[in-house]
Amino acid sequence: MISTLEIDGKPTLFFDTGLDAQAFAQAKLSYFMTEQGFIVSHDGSVNVWHAGGAVERNGAIGIWGPAFEGRPLDALLDVRDSDAAKDTALDALRAWLAASVSLSYRNVAFSLAPALALVAPDGTLLFCPPATARRSLEAENRWISGGERWIHPDLRGEEAIAFTASALLYQLFVGTPPFLNTDLEVLHQDMREGVYLPIHLAVPGLNAELAALLKSALMPTKDAHGTAPPSLPRAAQRKVQRAQRAELATQLRDFLGAVGSKKADLYIQTCTEEERARIRLEREKFLKKSSMTVKTKRFVVRNTSILAVCLATLISVGLVVRSTIESRASLPTTRGMTTAEVVETYYGAFATLDHQLMEACVQKNTSKIGKSDIEMVTNLFVLNRVQQAYEYVDMMVPAQDWVDAGSPATEMTVFGVSGLQLEVLDSDESDGETTFQASYTLWLPGSYRPLEEGEEAPDPFASELTVPPPWGVSYTDTLTLSWYKDAWRITDITRQGDQGLY
Repeated sequence: MISTLEIDGKPTLFFDTGLDAQAFAQAKLSYFMTEQGFIVSHDGSVNVWHAGGAVERNGAIGIWGPAFEGRPLDALLDVRDSDAAKDTALDALRAWLAASVSLSYRNVAFSLAPALALVAPDGTLLFCPPATARRSLEAENRWISGGERWIHPDLRGEEAIAFTASALLYQLFVGTPPFLNTDLEVLHQDMREGVYLPIHLAVPGLNAELAALLKSALMPTKDAHGTAPPSLPRAAQRKVQRAQRAELATQLRDFLGAVGSKKADLYIQTCTEEERARIRLEREKFLKKSSMTVKTKRFVVRNTSILAVCLATLISVGLVVRSTIESRASLPTTRGMTTAEVVETYYGAFATLDHQLMEACVQKNTSKIGKSDIEMVTNLFVLNRVQQAYEYVDMMVPAQDWVDAGSPATEMTVFGVSGLQLEVLDSDESDGETTFQASYTLWLPGSYRPLEEGEEAPDPFASELTVPPPWGVSYTDTLTLSWYKDAWRITDITRQGDQGLY
């Protein structure tokens, strides 16, 4: 804990290590006594802060030094509804950013952790001695929230300053940090991959230039774009682009201006209800897309040891697909089937993911009959094969089997048709055409269910996501079958849907 302690009748700044005398000695932390901090005044002048000594307090050794009246930057930024508190926090961040850039220009090594920067009311900052202060935060289990959450593990210099400043500005305007995970490894992975909700979707009406600066600073380094001439060698282009990113801290400092130059609420313009609705829709689309992207990436990362097997499997699937295309003559056929058997075969192929059999049941020379059904089954077929390659298990359960079992809770993927009922509407086949009505429930994975009005999308960045239950939709189809060459085939499907079941 970092606090104020009175020693010999004088106030001092005290860093509690949380270690007793024996543990402190065994850890060989005596260098804490010589570690320096830096005081940066609002006029830009820099002075060194030196520890004054060590003292035991409540059974633990602490390092003390000259008193400094200020609050940690992260505490100042943890504001809610008060406009005055937001303005104070923004000014504190302006002072911190200017001081950080100034120390960077002087090649002074200091910690970017906001919990280790104490801001005085007049804008003077104390950058606490990093190792000593970090030990104090670790002693109270606050290092991730006060340090790691705001510091990119790979960036240095002004790039790192711009990243931390942008993350802190995100906290100020949104109310939550951009990167929230409490698992350090996952937190760093989120930072490297840019897994966060862009601020222009979180704060409707935010100044566009500010949003663009924050996006540039928070985006993954590998995705950074620069204006390096394409004629330069690739290594030289990367060097130019990194130099441009390094200037972001200075650009951000200049954009925010001096302390007291602009109030926080002036960076947000009033949006019309139409604009807010558009942003809400864009936000929902982003969260859905990000959820799938992040889960896929993390799934691959967790299974890197079998990537070779996966690659071989995908190549094999590709060869199978190619072979299938080249041997269309051997595809399934409805030759010899009755009209009812063709309809039953079409709907039964959902559960077996047999998209080729579904294609055989429809007439391809008339129109794109059943195209959406076949595309959906094809996609699930490919996803199921890839998942089998990773986990060596078939996660697909036929819907009718699941319903017959009493529709139990399951993490398996339930898919297919249940409760199929056929009614003949036109039984006269003499004219080469007949009509059926098919009533059934199509069961889909729970992630297919659209959000209801007012329903929040699941957090795609949560460490654990609840598997949604299967989603069933009742349909009534009117199917026309025609005799073509030597077999009955479906030539038209008219579909009416009822409400979903879940």
